[in-house]
Amino acid sequence: MRQITILIAILLSGFIGSLCHAQINVPAESKEYVPIPVTVKTDIPDGARLRGPGWVIPENLNAYECSPALIIVCGPPGEYVIGYRIQWLHIEPVTFTDGNGKEITIQSYLGDGEYDTEAKFKILGPNQPNPPQPPVDPTWRIMLFYDGGQLDNLPAGQRSILTSLAIRQKLIARGHNLLEVLEAGGLGGSVPPRYAPWFAAVQGDPM
Repeated sequence: MRQITILIAILLSGFIGSLCHAQINVPAESKEYVPIPVTVKTDIPDGARLRGPGWVIPENLNAYECSPALIIVCGPPGEYVIGYRIQWLHIEPVTFTDGNGKEITIQSYLGDGEYDTEAKFKILGPNQPNPPQPPVDPTWRIMLFYDGGQLDNLPAGQRSILTSLAIRQKLIARGHNLLEVLEAGGLGGSVPPRYAPWFAAVQGDPM
């Protein structure tokens, strides 16, 4: 039993943990006193013993802990740094019977680690502009005309634009509206009114 006691003491006194990777997720910018979710992703196993402050919150931020991995914060305008610092030790009791029929329980070491990470973000005041939005790609209504007599002479890439279902599906997936693909000669010399603006737009361009 003395050897077992020494083993446990060595494990607990050596609980300094190896530094592990953790990621804090928080919006880069928010508005004053608007609740902000802050999460952290770790690999701490269930049942591990924890030691340390956990979340490290600046004094002028309000924080509400929903779970060990999720907090809600809000506060006045400014730049902030939220930290997450914790050590964990995973041990489980194991009971067995020795040769004399006596039950002996020891603490089985399963692992340990340490997390020390932080994330920065801003809270904007009422007179600060919202962060710029990324540009939005324009969408188009597309009408294609081609000269049937020249179809075989077109490069393979141009023919695929006229005939490929995959290309049409890509255009639709990107928000474009492909109206029709028309052989110009099939119009019979007169352009139906619904095609007239489109046909006029390509006059003078080679089919």
